[in-house]
Amino acid sequence: MPGARILIVEDEKLIAGELSRVLQGLDYTVAGIAPTGEEALRRLTALRPDLVIMDIELQGELDGIETAGRMRARTDVPIIFSSVHTDLPTIRRAIHSEAYGYVIKPVSREQLYTAIETALQRHRLEKRLAQSEARYRAIVEDQTELICRCLPDSTLTFVNGAFCRFFGKSADQLIGRSFTGDVAPAEGPCLESQLASLHAGNPVCTVEHRVNLPGGSQRWQQWTYRAISQDQERIVEYQLVGRDITERKNAEQSLLFRLDMEDLVATISSRFVEVKPGEIKKELGRALQALGETFGADSCYLNLLAPDGGSIEEAHAWHRETGEHGSAAGLPLAPFKWTLGKFSRFEMICIHRVGDLPAEAAAEKAYYESLGAKSVLAVPLSLRNDFLGFMGFSTVREERKWGQEEIRQLRIMGTIITGIIARTRAEEESAQLRAHRFVDAVRPTQGQGAGNA
Repeated sequence: MPGARILIVEDEKLIAGELSRVLQGLDYTVAGIAPTGEEALRRLTALRPDLVIMDIELQGELDGIETAGRMRARTDVPIIFSSVHTDLPTIRRAIHSEAYGYVIKPVSREQLYTAIETALQRHRLEKRLAQSEARYRAIVEDQTELICRCLPDSTLTFVNGAFCRFFGKSADQLIGRSFTGDVAPAEGPCLESQLASLHAGNPVCTVEHRVNLPGGSQRWQQWTYRAISQDQERIVEYQLVGRDITERKNAEQSLLFRLDMEDLVATISSRFVEVKPGEIKKELGRALQALGETFGADSCYLNLLAPDGGSIEEAHAWHRETGEHGSAAGLPLAPFKWTLGKFSRFEMICIHRVGDLPAEAAAEKAYYESLGAKSVLAVPLSLRNDFLGFMGFSTVREERKWGQEEIRQLRIMGTIITGIIARTRAEEESAQLRAHRFVDAVRPTQGQGAGNA
């Protein structure tokens, strides 16, 4: 590169002068001559050289290799070492200092020209590569998608800013960890098998899975995996691009749940229309099981109050583990003032985490904990402003954040069950009334027959 500015760092004046003459003869510009490392460092900024020819054996506190190290900390100027020594320790020190070349004194004009042009060309290529990498990194960092790279064993080697922000961690905290480390445990094996299925002929796949975030929450993600192969055979790395799809998943699940509930409501309603009076309790058990399974709960219950309202007179329940359709009645309600207060205002009980119940619900907390319940959802049942009882769900396997659609559907089902209870009671009252009328009608006839006898 004719005209390149070259700084000579050489403590031998004759050698420095000869080197300057050769450089000028090769159409280079001698930016300056410094006899010591200290002076070269002081003049570096002002001289702005394109390349430095550095003698390794310099007078002063700093030798050429130490001086070069300090220069590299301040600028990316390429450095060529010159020395009369050819011993391996010196050469190794020069190589480890990221030198761009090494020439042995005395150096010929041709050798010097070749070393300079090679160093300048390498430096230009490295700058272009660095600029290209900077542009690529800027594009990647500006993406809203999560982007990362990992080794075949899933060890992360790169993460972009969006990835870091999503997981609430820095790049240093994430790189070196497993990509699958935050994946929901139940989905880890499936994810690993998806990665293992990729090869040069089938390098891309798309998967959806849940991840655990700091604080215990879960989110849904969609990832596109691309396997990077070496020689079209061995996979050396994966590039992954992902995005959060939690809202979409929630909408899909909400729609599916609503459709399932509509089918269930229609089924339960038709069954109770056709059921015989003596089969009501059995049918209630079936309905609670269907509701519990559709809601993904561990227990589903229906509790009806005694006439005085002080206890549960009739109780029905379904439990996932035992499959039982029944529950002990007679539970007194007086201790559960917090619950009764809400039900008296016809409010729902929505407990995402039993451990978070307020102090005034100490009795409820103790009761739920004795049952192993972690989350509870219950709706009061009322008929013409009379509190009949309540129905709801509980979970024991894991805590549950009840969604708005689940709450809405439970309210609808509560209305349907209330109608069924009202109809059942009306039929029972009607049957009793008919029985009384029959008895009243028969008694005079029986009396008259006795008298005639």
